[in-house]
Amino acid sequence: MMSKFKSDDIESVVVERVNRHLDAEVDSLSSSVAKDISQARMNALRQARTEKESSWTFTNWLPSWQVSTPVAVAVMVAILVSYESEDQIPAIPSTMFTENIPAEDLDMLEDYEFAAWLAEQDIEVTS
Repeated sequence: MMSKFKSDDIESVVVERVNRHLDAEVDSLSSSVAKDISQARMNALRQARTEKESSWTFTNWLPSWQVSTPVAVAVMVAILVSYESEDQIPAIPSTMFTENIPAEDLDMLEDYEFAAWLAEQDIEVTS
């Protein structure tokens, strides 16, 4: 009877054989070669550690979203607070709020330019 191997089984067998072979090769290295490899590894780790320590900056200390989010919110608030629309409709002069305004005068107020002119006249009169 022939047994069927799953691909995971085959892979694990191959990995085990490769590991055994590499372990045997490492065990057969001379002590001077093993010492040189160990020294090279230590030098590489020391160099990586010093590069990591020397590249420290403020942005590495805090994640970028913790800095950029409050800055973006502050800029948006500053823009919203200082924004003024230039196309504001001027307020209707207070002299127009009487009960006996003729209907013709109300029809004339529908014209934006006329309302703007009335507001300017009211400002000039009150100043």
